[in-house]
Amino acid sequence: KLDVAFPNKEELMKIVLSTTDGKVHRASKVMDGERLLQMREIAQQVPVAEPVAEYLMDLILKTHPENTEAPEVVRQYVRYGASPRGAQAVLQAARIFALLAGRYHVAYEDIKQAAKPALRHRIFLNFEGMAEGKTPDEIIEALY
Repeated sequence: KLDVAFPNKEELMKIVLSTTDGKVHRASKVMDGERLLQMREIAQQVPVAEPVAEYLMDLILKTHPENTEAPEVVRQYVRYGASPRGAQAVLQAARIFALLAGRYHVAYEDIKQAAKPALRHRIFLNFEGMAEGKTPDEIIEALY
């Protein structure tokens, strides 16, 4: 989940005027389906060392308030933590971040970079967390 800020006045004007001008705007093709599938296959083959994978599993487990390893902010403000699908999403994104950084293996920094976009909609705050204005990003930062 991307965290996109609301546009400022200038950006809002550009969006509104360009989408209500009566012109037909078409997306252009960037690649074909076969190339996209090849890229996915390459990303899935990026290796992950066991300590890095364990780091990810610990991070996911610490999103659960009932876990004794969970930080205080999780125990106080989280109702439900991330699921195995969350771990899968972090790992897949981390593999892509590694490739984009020119590395052929997943590093701890790739896990950290992938955690917020992959988990921010998979961590559910409790009433106290929502009332106090906590965000999933704050919770995720406490896990590192």
